[in-house]
Amino acid sequence: MPAEGSVTVGNDPLQTGIIGFHPDTDRGNTSDRPATGKIENGKYRLTYDGKDGAPVGAYKVTISATVPSNPKDEYSIPKSLIGKNFAQPKTTSLTVEVKEGGAPYDFKVTK
Repeated sequence: MPAEGSVTVGNDPLQTGIIGFHPDTDRGNTSDRPATGKIENGKYRLTYDGKDGAPVGAYKVTISATVPSNPKDEYSIPKSLIGKNFAQPKTTSLTVEVKEGGAPYDFKVTK
């Protein structure tokens, strides 16, 4: 199913990051791997198995957004732009149900 949407921090679009829809086995999703996508200027589009979208089902949503702590050194220790709890399936509070027909799936995160 098509799966795309937006990610905001407060009222501002998250400029860069990675989003993942991880199958939520506790809610019956038996898919074998996550659907993922890049976040650019607050927008994302997922891919799964080389195709656009994500299989129908329940997911835990992870979002990771980092920048180098020293802007002049791209290899410096990464600094998270959002709360680190959003980066792992075990700690994220974000969930979603992908349904037939797809829809925009929008998320708000905090720092």
